[in-house]
Amino acid sequence: MAFTTTDLAALEAAYAAGILEINAASGKKLKYNSMSEMWAAILIMRRELAPSTQRHQTGVAGFSNGRR
Repeated sequence: MAFTTTDLAALEAAYAAGILEINAASGKKLKYNSMSEMWAAILIMRRELAPSTQRHQTGVAGFSNGRR
């Protein structure tokens, strides 16, 4: 699902107010079961909306002492 910054802002505002239900920019009504579930959704949205240069990269690093 594609998230917008508007979706994230609405979710963060609802979280701050302690409200478990929001209207998404798409017009859908979203209801969360708990604040922890809502917080998880916020983190997912933040990660998805972050510029690719800010996303956490995982991989394998190689190191060399300069000797061959």
